[in-house]
Amino acid sequence: MSQSSLNKIFSFFLLFLLFVLPACDDRPKNVLSKKEMVEVLTEYHLLHGTLQVSNKYYTPESNLYFQYLLQKHGVTQAEFDSSMVWYAKNPKKFERIYADVQLRLNNLREDIVKGKFQSFDSIGFRMLTNNLWNLHPSYHFTSDSVRTKLPFKIQQPYLMTQDIYELRFLQRIAPQDSSVDPYVVMRIHYANGKTDSIFQKTFNDSILRRYTLRLRARLPYKIDSITGLLLGCKQYKGTFYVQLDSIRLLRYFVPEWQDSLRQMVEKNANSPEKFPAKKVRPKRN
Repeated sequence: MSQSSLNKIFSFFLLFLLFVLPACDDRPKNVLSKKEMVEVLTEYHLLHGTLQVSNKYYTPESNLYFQYLLQKHGVTQAEFDSSMVWYAKNPKKFERIYADVQLRLNNLREDIVKGKFQSFDSIGFRMLTNNLWNLHPSYHFTSDSVRTKLPFKIQQPYLMTQDIYELRFLQRIAPQDSSVDPYVVMRIHYANGKTDSIFQKTFNDSILRRYTLRLRARLPYKIDSITGLLLGCKQYKGTFYVQLDSIRLLRYFVPEWQDSLRQMVEKNANSPEKFPAKKVRPKRN
């Protein structure tokens, strides 16, 4: 047999192996490939470490970070779980995957030490803010003003569980103001009737103070409204001397979470109540 014939046979054999070997892979269709597992697990461990360092690992929203990571790679939770189970039953394949994961993490650590990244954010979520306040941003009440507790109510269809609502303002109450035990309160009203609230005592001593009340919508239910009182008090005799300025009610939210959260609240719409109401009393400013 000539050398050229041998070369042709050898070339044919190589092509045969290229097509046949992948077909011999016993990996089920619902199990991720080695490359996919390396990419997902690398980011998973980065996310896991970031949440632990930032003290967010045991918070309610931590699961949303992991859900978004899978969505980013086009992987369902069921596919990821099935892949982990299958590779656990094939330890040699799993070892090769984690060898690549460890290599990527080590390379990344070296790049960070060398200063390649000025700012490193493995999560990459954008926290957006918008102002919900729908009344005047400032008030000046005197003895000629009609007494009011200055109630407010915000109703918007996009208010969502896991949002953070922050009421902030400047306030000065004169000593001659007749209010007894003045306070400010903000409440989150859920569609199932539950309410979370935050309460802050205020002071009629002529000192201009900045107040900040922050409350997370922790219950996994649809939000009906945000309400509160800026000038609450037990009682008053009539004299009114209060100045309010720079009033804002901020909503902090992550856009990437909204679809998942919306599905969750719709699923829980008819579920039995499992969470008690919560009242928060911040420390004196």
